[in-house]
Amino acid sequence: VGSCGIVATQNGNANYNPAQIQTGYIAVTSATNYTVTPRVNGRGGSISPNSVQTVARGSAVSFILTPNSGYLRVLQVGGSCPIGAWSGNTWTTAAIYNSCNVEFKFFCASCLSSTWRKLFQ
Repeated sequence: VGSCGIVATQNGNANYNPAQIQTGYIAVTSATNYTVTPRVNGRGGSISPNSVQTVARGSAVSFILTPNSGYLRVLQVGGSCPIGAWSGNTWTTAAIYNSCNVEFKFFCASCLSSTWRKLFQ
């Protein structure tokens, strides 16, 4: 976002007085795009898309997590992107205003004892 000045002038002649100088500003914006870089930390599942996503300023992007058998997704999402929201196994960022990265993790629920495993299923 930027601005530029506009100055309008009018020369006078023998029949009228010069007009006053008028100054105004126009906001100049560009269609800015940012990148969102996804990553899975560790093993236990995959994300889709699994590549850098280009996002228009103020837009959001979604990622679908697919846990491997015996694994569950970790609800806490890391990285520098704005806090998003879960809907099932899909996580969607909040509005993007800078390039950022997002990091997902999975944990092995089947590796836990049956007592602990019940808490996560």
